[in-house]
Amino acid sequence: MGMIASLYFFYLDRYLGLLSDFSYLNLAAMASGFIGSSIWLRAMYRIGKHRALSVSSVTVILTLLAFALMKPGPHAFAIAMAIWIISAVGTTGVETSSYALLSDVVDYGELKSGENRAGNYWALQAFMQKVTIAAGGGLSLIIVGLFDFHPDRANSPAAMNGFFLTFIFIPMALNLFAAIQSLFFPIDRRRHDIIRRRIETRPTAQRAPA
Repeated sequence: MGMIASLYFFYLDRYLGLLSDFSYLNLAAMASGFIGSSIWLRAMYRIGKHRALSVSSVTVILTLLAFALMKPGPHAFAIAMAIWIISAVGTTGVETSSYALLSDVVDYGELKSGENRAGNYWALQAFMQKVTIAAGGGLSLIIVGLFDFHPDRANSPAAMNGFFLTFIFIPMALNLFAAIQSLFFPIDRRRHDIIRRRIETRPTAQRAPA
């Protein structure tokens, strides 16, 4: 996410020439992301949280591939708008599904330890998310710099290849890894139901404080 977020402004400006439409695309993405949260909620009920996370990661991959195939031109704004909306929905799925899975981890931790450590888990996830986004953003700028990419002038084919490697293909590979790993997440709906029943039927003295 950090690699994409740090470079998509340059993608719009230097590659597509859509800098004047930046605010419209962002507003559309925020609105579609808000709507997409309800879509992924239904998906999690239907196919499970871990599969929803995998599907949303694949959605992000497909939108990145679409960005790689896009070309500047008179129809670029309409195409970018459509891809931006789908990308925002996919990213929302990654966020909502991963946080939903974390709640299952919290329940499993409570079952094993007898203590509800939700605050620790949420704090760790929030911290790691900020660290990885910051690291990804900084790393992306270093990589495109090594390819001699410049945001304020025309770039050589080699520089643009480095840009697309960083903006498109490395995030695609990371999302593919996440999608595959998500399918093997061990706490599915059946196991989580068992965890919840064991917590709820535990003697009161052994339950974690609210």
